[in-house]
Amino acid sequence: MRKIGRARLYHGSCQDVMPKLADESVDAIVTDPPYECSTTVITRQGQKDLDSNFGEWDKFFTDWLSEAYRVLRPNSGMVVFVPATRFETLMVHCEQVGFKYIQPWFWHKCLAPDTLLYAKVDEEPPRPWRLSALVKKRPARVKLWTGQVWSEATCWSGSTQDCYKLVLRSGETIVCSGHHKWPTNRGLLSTKEIAPGDCLVGCLLPDADEMIGHAINNEIAWFLGLYLAEGSKSSNKNKSNCHKSRRSIQISGHEKETFRFERITKLVKQYHGTARWHRDKSKHGVTIHIHSHVLNAFIDTYIHGHSAKTKRLSSLVWSRDNTFLRTLLLGFLEGDGSVEGNRTRLNICRNKALVNDFRCICARLGYDLRLREAIAKCKGKQYKSYSGSIRFEPYFPNKTGGRPSENPLEIKSIIKGRKKRKVWDVSIAHESHTFALANGILSHNSNPPVSMRNSLQWAVEHMIFVSKGSCKLRIDNRGKAHNIFSHSSSASPRLHPTQKPVELMINLIKFVTDVDQWILDPFNGSGSTGAAAVSIHRNYIGIEQDTKYFKRTVKRLKQEVELE
Repeated sequence: MRKIGRARLYHGSCQDVMPKLADESVDAIVTDPPYECSTTVITRQGQKDLDSNFGEWDKFFTDWLSEAYRVLRPNSGMVVFVPATRFETLMVHCEQVGFKYIQPWFWHKCLAPDTLLYAKVDEEPPRPWRLSALVKKRPARVKLWTGQVWSEATCWSGSTQDCYKLVLRSGETIVCSGHHKWPTNRGLLSTKEIAPGDCLVGCLLPDADEMIGHAINNEIAWFLGLYLAEGSKSSNKNKSNCHKSRRSIQISGHEKETFRFERITKLVKQYHGTARWHRDKSKHGVTIHIHSHVLNAFIDTYIHGHSAKTKRLSSLVWSRDNTFLRTLLLGFLEGDGSVEGNRTRLNICRNKALVNDFRCICARLGYDLRLREAIAKCKGKQYKSYSGSIRFEPYFPNKTGGRPSENPLEIKSIIKGRKKRKVWDVSIAHESHTFALANGILSHNSNPPVSMRNSLQWAVEHMIFVSKGSCKLRIDNRGKAHNIFSHSSSASPRLHPTQKPVELMINLIKFVTDVDQWILDPFNGSGSTGAAAVSIHRNYIGIEQDTKYFKRTVKRLKQEVELE
């Protein structure tokens, strides 16, 4: 036995050491036991797997759980990490030796609720969905795009924690927890591990498997885009009986844009409407007044909002094919864009919802859209805007003249939020555990434990909380604490294959003990439980039979004692 400050380390197996501990001598147990202890290995479908006869595992767990119950003081608790596939079995073993099952706990990573995901709900076509809206639905109803296939969502879990804002070269911003993971040019990294200059990974977004049966004239899509940029409707003031389909549509323009008037007139006549050209108060400005029940109906169907700050696409737009979306985008650019070489410049009113729609369209079409927040001037006044450009081709890093710094998914800066926010974890069934945001950026939902079986993997790590008698958790927040813990799985330095972050272990220990009480970990591993216990002034007993990990724990705890 080695004594290091508040810690006592035993070099040996828990079957040999635990019987030597006194009855009712520890105040809590926090541990991650080994689960694959069967010595029989077989081959299924070309892959190695463990035999389904876990008699040896059952006996091992019954033995150490019996000892755990004996050494634990009355009205104390135990937290055990457990694979999802063994959760029910472990719960049965705990109850057999006398423990009382309280509830499951979870450990995962998260995204902010206002994040837009590209999702299919039921039989609806895929479109941008706000995460806060998706989590209100049953996961089985939702499918997310992995970059290659659609995958069913398996669960959502929310928590409140510190958040970070990723600012990309494209002008896009993403809010997430510091522990959420992202596929990057340097591999899978958590938000805290990402540095300016790293590049996220993106993908093309698919359109709907089946489009709406009847076709719409492409001129309608062009007109809708033009209306988003330059259009408005006449006011309803003092016209209480005026039906919205009878309101005049107004398109602003320049007196030299006669081709636009001719194109609009031709379209309006097809739908038995009228269009008239009027000069406005500006020197060269004109307004096209349109009266058409049909065009009003198209606008009301595919566009929400009435002003430059509120106009956006309705959900029905996403049932249309990419040709429709491309024509709509071209109509908008004809109104608010200016061509410069191989790109089109944009300077539009600060309308985040509409810009998010355009980002999604470009992710479906493979276009390179870059917009940043700016301040524009017009007639001596300043107003908030988005300024940038669009290229009708994807970004190619190996293209002649291209530089890595030009990648639109490059991280320009990372800003830590001042306040904690509600964030959500998204788990999917696909083994890649990646899913696309509405802008085409790929996100990773978790770092799930490896499964040897040919089956779907869980994207959260499970824990079981049991007690000997009635255990009262140390909670003083009027019931606001939850059973979800969000911490990075990236430990530095990495000392053990299943190493847990010290911050996570600190939270667990604080829930089940007070200062100067005793914590036991029968499966010490790299000593994360011990390091956490000592750092918050708890006493610790660790048991480890592997000499390599025992020595690492001794070194680690000596450093922790020096810091203390």
